[in-house]
Amino acid sequence: MTDSTRPENAYTGAEPIAAPHQTRSPTGRRRGVDDEQLALSATALANRLGISRAHVWKLLSLGRLPAPVRLGRAVRWDKRVVDAWLAAGAPPLSQWERIKQAEKVR
Repeated sequence: MTDSTRPENAYTGAEPIAAPHQTRSPTGRRRGVDDEQLALSATALANRLGISRAHVWKLLSLGRLPAPVRLGRAVRWDKRVVDAWLAAGAPPLSQWERIKQAEKVR
């Protein structure tokens, strides 16, 4: 087909197609929505901390992470709690619990 006979809305493969608003990962989940999440998976927490997922579980077993929340079989960390924990300097769990108690008293 020449340019003069081609319908205006026909895609020839030469023009770039606009990317969708949000891209999807190979698993079909949306990328770039980390800021919208209220609960972080072990993978999302690992990405946020810059460590491996296995290291997240190791830190949790050592009492170095805030306690997660169980949603059925899923284990998630409250994003607000993680942000507050990081802002406090990522203290060990025992110290973190004392900090939280002191803030509740105020």
